Amino acid sequence: MPENSDRRVPLLARIPGGVYWTVVALVVLALVYGYDLRGKRLARDHMALAEQYESEGLYDRAIAEYQSALANPRLARRDKGAIALKVGDIYLEHFEDFDRARAYYTQVKRYAPKLADDKAVQARMREAARRAGGAGAPPVAIDATTTPTVVQRVELVSEPAADRRGPVLAEFRGREIRAGAVERMLNSIAPDALTYLKLEPKQFDEILERMLEEELAYRAAMDAGMHRDPDVSQRLYDYQRTLLRERYLDGIKRTAEVVTNDEVTSFFAANRDKYREPARVGIGLIKAATEAEARNALEALRAGAVFGDAATSFSTHEASRGKRGVAGVITEGSAVVPGVGEAPEVANTLMAMQIGDITGVTKVGDAYYIFRIMSKTAGRDPSLDELRGQIESTIRAQKLQQVTKDLTRALRQTYEAKLAPNAAQLFYEYLSRRDANTTSVSGVGAPAGV
Repeated sequence: MPENSDRRVPLLARIPGGVYWTVVALVVLALVYGYDLRGKRLARDHMALAEQYESEGLYDRAIAEYQSALANPRLARRDKGAIALKVGDIYLEHFEDFDRARAYYTQVKRYAPKLADDKAVQARMREAARRAGGAGAPPVAIDATTTPTVVQRVELVSEPAADRRGPVLAEFRGREIRAGAVERMLNSIAPDALTYLKLEPKQFDEILERMLEEELAYRAAMDAGMHRDPDVSQRLYDYQRTLLRERYLDGIKRTAEVVTNDEVTSFFAANRDKYREPARVGIGLIKAATEAEARNALEALRAGAVFGDAATSFSTHEASRGKRGVAGVITEGSAVVPGVGEAPEVANTLMAMQIGDITGVTKVGDAYYIFRIMSKTAGRDPSLDELRGQIESTIRAQKLQQVTKDLTRALRQTYEAKLAPNAAQLFYEYLSRRDANTTSVSGVGAPAGV
């Protein structure tokens, strides 16, 4: 064999067998260890995110993250037991879903028996079992897609992101009031309050004290379970519906706020007659029961008497006599004469007269009248510029009405909405049964005399 033949032998062939397999084992071990670390790190990330969501009151998201961590095969059994306990506590305390709480507490026993033996944990397990229907009832099956029961769910909105900005200005039992929350509160009161309070530290501290007191009262109410009170949860739900509905509709209806010049011009041309200001005539009158009494009044006027004085002396029309004969206004196109009623011919005659003119004795029905023209305003056609604001408001209202109508139709189609054909009957039957049940519960079995 040539002297340099060993140079052509592969490197791996020259490594002793024992050393080779030791190296391979170490490499495999390193890969497994690295995979294990990555798996544990991923599980810890899910747990950290879940804890953050839980602290913010976002319990749905917290459960989803806890379940992702729980499904990780690299997680230790004790850690899985701790996660199952956290999920069970959420179902018990926040959703009041006792079946699922009990199911997760059962997992605590399986993964971490020592943790399940803790007295506080035992107490929560008994509470979930009792309220789920007894210790003998089998727990519900759970998996990674399990979600809270909607019927008994009370979900509160967490504080906005702005409230978590800036330095801590006050704190209590693990909670904080940061500068962002104070800034948002002050801006809601008055935009210029921030500038003013920079110069008044004492007043700022007083405001912060009140804010802290309000926050303490809110947290105390939460700890007391006030948010699960039926009246409170109903009112929160109603306000939520109102706010979201109004915000959604506002966004849709903004399309009706824009009115173009072409729309205004076209509307004015089509409706110009409707905006014409009609001529008006203000009249005074003297009313008499007989023609002779009316002529006496007319003679006094012709002799130079002031119309108001003559009306006060001769007229039997109480309403106008108290105003020295002033009766009201006749509008162009109207047949109504103030103080007289429907009288088309008289109205047309008075509209044609001039200020200061006095009629002769005019019989209308069973009474006799003398009229005087007190004022007169000619009719006119306002210009487009005069009417622009009014027309824009009218167009905007019409567009809003149409947008609302179209939106309602679209929503009905999208959500396949319909009323039960006998809805009213069903409702009143429901009321009747409810009243009957109430009467039965309050009356049946009551001792005599109660």
